[in-house]
Amino acid sequence: MSSGALLTLASLLSLAAWNDARTYRIPNVLVGAIVIAGLVFSVGAGFSGFSAALAGVAIGLMAFLPLYLFSFVGAGDVKLLAATGAFTGLGAPWAIVATLIAGTVIGIALMIYRRFKVSKGSANRVPYAVAITAGVVGWTLVEMAG
Repeated sequence: MSSGALLTLASLLSLAAWNDARTYRIPNVLVGAIVIAGLVFSVGAGFSGFSAALAGVAIGLMAFLPLYLFSFVGAGDVKLLAATGAFTGLGAPWAIVATLIAGTVIGIALMIYRRFKVSKGSANRVPYAVAITAGVVGWTLVEMAG
């Protein structure tokens, strides 16, 4: 991934994380912008890059859809992770693993911060776009360095 693509991805994901942390919502227009930007950057690698980007979107969707069906994540989280696949392409599985690790760390930190209180409503919610941002951008930086 080029540094321009990484900067674009990190910027758009940061907006999603900020919005999710404030409102527990990820705007569809932002998710759409991530997909379009990822596909535009992938065209530079020709048909194989474009098809890898589409495969990345499908991988992200298939990975988080079961979590949504069992109410572990919201629909916006599923769409956001799928959108990041347009940037990560066939590396999406590794970005998903990094996202799950980041989500676990954030979840444990929130439990400690909230002192293991379990209640109904937003007290138990985790703005998962923060984990998606940390996982995908972190994995991408590692991938670029290696």
